[in-house]
Amino acid sequence: MDEGVKKRLDRLRAELSLLEGRTLTVQELLAALVARGEKDRDAVLEELSGIRYPLPASRSKESLALAVDIGPTSAEDIDRTLYGGKTRRRY
Repeated sequence: MDEGVKKRLDRLRAELSLLEGRTLTVQELLAALVARGEKDRDAVLEELSGIRYPLPASRSKESLALAVDIGPTSAEDIDRTLYGGKTRRRY
């Protein structure tokens, strides 16, 4: 862990200790952070990936602009594209 992260962890521990009214150990804080991460994995993934959900309207419009209309498709067309070859009918 680099020095910047250690300082931020110590600052967070100090602030939470004041709010809690007792001194929290680093182990207690890390255990609480891990438990929180287990409950809200999406938030952890957002932090790690740098992608924020839901996407801002401008990013949504950019993504939708990339879509291409390929016309009407059927389940058979989709199967043929995904799995190749002819599709078999199930009776």
